[in-house]
Amino acid sequence: MENPIRIRILDNEYLLRSDEDPEQVNEIAKLVNDKLDEVRKNSDKLSEGKTAILAAFDIAGDYLRLLKERDLLLHDVQDRCRLMNRQIELLE
Repeated sequence: MENPIRIRILDNEYLLRSDEDPEQVNEIAKLVNDKLDEVRKNSDKLSEGKTAILAAFDIAGDYLRLLKERDLLLHDVQDRCRLMNRQIELLE
């Protein structure tokens, strides 16, 4: 594993070891921290644990939505490729 990477989430500092690029780790930490801040602003007096669960739920929802979009795009590309292959075969 690479050198430790220091990140800050919800006013707490963490030291992580990761094989990921440090820029990627910092980008992930920023996304998590931004989502936690968003949940905090939209919800009054939640515990840190409940805030983390709501943020994780929101991030997971975004992730699943993107997976579905990717699957639809992949299906569309595959359909178009099959159609183009048929058209090419007809020209031969």
